[in-house]
Formats: sequence, structure tokens, C-alpha cells
Amino acid sequence: MVLLAAALPSQGAGVQICFFRYLTGLPCPGCGLTRSFSCILHGDFARGYAYHPFGYVLLPLFLFVAFTLFLPAVPRSQLQDFIRAQQCRLRLVYLTFIYGFITFGVLRIVVYGIQGLHAL
Repeated sequence: MVLLAAALPSQGAGVQICFFRYLTGLPCPGCGLTRSFSCILHGDFARGYAYHPFGYVLLPLFLFVAFTLFLPAVPRSQLQDFIRAQQCRLRLVYLTFIYGFITFGVLRIVVYGIQGLHAL
């Protein structure tokens, strides 16, 4: 995903891939994330935020997960132990993020619907 975002032009590839947007003309909660990643990776930080503000949270998370795939077995095991020890805190962070993401998506759909705008 990260490599694809880095390879794509920051304005998008001109291909609509969101089925929800295709059917309704409104953005789904995740619309704009790939373009946000691409803009951030190309150094266009303001446009990356405009496409989707959660790109600044998800891109580092995806990079971290990709990085952990290349860790040797011992450090990866230590990281897994640390994550297990912090499970309650991480669950709270996860749920906060998910509820925030969904709330943002619903509010964006409502605003676009009220204003009669089309998705990015």
C-alpha cells in the first residue's frame, strides 16, 4: 500500500476505486486516504491533510507494521511481548481511532450531502 501510494501521482491516477462514491457521489470514510498518503510521501503536506486528515495517523502506522515484518525473530518477539503487555491501553487507542474515523466519515458525508458537493 505504501509503495503504491509513493508510486502514484499525488493528484491520483484518475481511476475511481471507491464503490460507495461511484454509487452515491459522496465520499466514504476512507475516500482520499491513498491520495493523502501519496501527497505526504511526496512532501505536499497541506494537500495530504486536505485529502484525508487520518492519513497522518495511518501512514506511520502502516510504515511501522511494514518495518516490523523485516525485524529479526528476537526483536520481533520482544515487540510482540511489549504489545501484549500494553493490550488494554492499545485497545483504548484503537477504539478511539475507529470511532473518530467513523465519526469523521459520517460528518464528511453529511456535509457533502447538505452542500451538494462531490467527493474528492
